[in-house]
Amino acid sequence: MAQTPGILRITWNRANIAVEKGATYKPAGNKANPVVLGTEVNHSFEFQQGSLKATTALKKGQRFLDLYQPGPGELIVRLDTGHVFSHPDAVLMERPEMNSEGGKVALEWFFGEGMEQ
Repeated sequence: MAQTPGILRITWNRANIAVEKGATYKPAGNKANPVVLGTEVNHSFEFQQGSLKATTALKKGQRFLDLYQPGPGELIVRLDTGHVFSHPDAVLMERPEMNSEGGKVALEWFFGEGMEQ
């Protein structure tokens, strides 16, 4: 039986960030769009940015700036299957909010085409 991804680990600007189960990773790449010409359907491509959505928690002694650093930085996504994706141009969408349910912090990055190692 083959293993499929179950654990996702994130490194953001050299800081390891533990994330909850349920994180979603979407690589950047071309997206096909339908082009209808009468009864014919063709296609065109457009580039679509990649994204990563994950939830972590701010732990005692951890710096908030480890989670939020404005501007581009390096995002590395590691799966427990051995897949590693590197994005040197990643940007955090917005300053994250913290809630009172264990200090959970929702994070979302966007990035261009990365590299699979």
